[in-house]
Amino acid sequence: EGYEPKDRGSWKQTFYGIVGKAMTGTFLVIVVIAFSTLSLTVPTKLVSIVQTCVALFFSTLWGKVAKKIVILENKRTQARFNQSLTMRLAFVKLFIFFFPLVRIAFLAPVAERQCGNEFNISKFFFNKTSNNLLELGITPEDKRFDEWMEIREITTRNFVDYAVMVLTDFDQLKQMVEQSGQDELSEMACFRGCYPKECELQRNGTLLRCSDTCYLQLKKTLNLLYLSHTICMLAFIVVPMVQVRWAARAEIAKGAVDVEGEADYSLLQYQEKCHILASYEYESWGGSYVEDFMEVVLGFSVLVCFSLVSPLMAVIGFVFQMFEYRLLAFRMVWVTCRPYPAGSEGIGEWLNVLDVVLYLAICMNSLLLVTVLRTRLDFLDPMTKLLSVLL
Repeated sequence: EGYEPKDRGSWKQTFYGIVGKAMTGTFLVIVVIAFSTLSLTVPTKLVSIVQTCVALFFSTLWGKVAKKIVILENKRTQARFNQSLTMRLAFVKLFIFFFPLVRIAFLAPVAERQCGNEFNISKFFFNKTSNNLLELGITPEDKRFDEWMEIREITTRNFVDYAVMVLTDFDQLKQMVEQSGQDELSEMACFRGCYPKECELQRNGTLLRCSDTCYLQLKKTLNLLYLSHTICMLAFIVVPMVQVRWAARAEIAKGAVDVEGEADYSLLQYQEKCHILASYEYESWGGSYVEDFMEVVLGFSVLVCFSLVSPLMAVIGFVFQMFEYRLLAFRMVWVTCRPYPAGSEGIGEWLNVLDVVLYLAICMNSLLLVTVLRTRLDFLDPMTKLLSVLL
């Protein structure tokens, strides 16, 4: 599309290639800044909803920007155009959908911390979930609560924890140093993680395990993001069907009738309406090769990488995916009808994208088991848990 033979191999094509990479990098930086800002400025109850809307907005916006970039790259054939567009769309959209989930699951528990006197910090965390703990018979002085707090302790004797503390809470750390004195810096401690929200006793009441606000927000954001994406995708499949049918019926109502009194409307006329209202090309209501694959792969990626957090989502996803496949098949037969034939070697670059997604799913599920979910391996240190899961 838009191929210019005279620009092939010229400085202009090289320049546009550099501009395309720069625009992609800039867009990713904007996405990171936007989601990080939202987490600090939006009220907690609205964070999941706002992040979902922002993710869908950036996803739609990048779909338009990516096409402009690929056109500037001056691809010679439609196959090369689709290949380049696929790679630019797939990994950026995956980043847009994954970043808010990764931030909540892995970055927030590290960046969000409370520092100060150990007794006051313990009392602070206890008060955040006091009703739930009191129902379980847990007090601030209870040994089981102390053991739970020890898991989240970050001492300044550990260089890595100290470095993270300086990078994320430097102002708070500076205030602590001014209050306590420089000589006591090595004895200070902070506690990592979000606030405990839902707690329960395990091992016959000897072990306390709590789900914090990060886990609950991750679950809410995941469900909302996946369902919103799926509903939007189904809507974009149904809309062209309704458009074409409505236009055909309107034309039949104004048209002539045959000798038997029935509307004289041919299949060729119907296909004309399909081509005008829902042609099979990029950024059309009729869908396209790249977009159809992109939406299916995006939903599949979120499902295989994060469904451990919400197992019910896998069941819902299975139903939605089956419904989506049938709608796509129906649309291909009755709306797309006869797209322009193009040769293809399998599914092309999408096979590479799916390979990356599957490897990423292995890493994500392992990290979720180690850092987020409550399992029977909780008594092990994080490194031992990670090795147990991977091996």
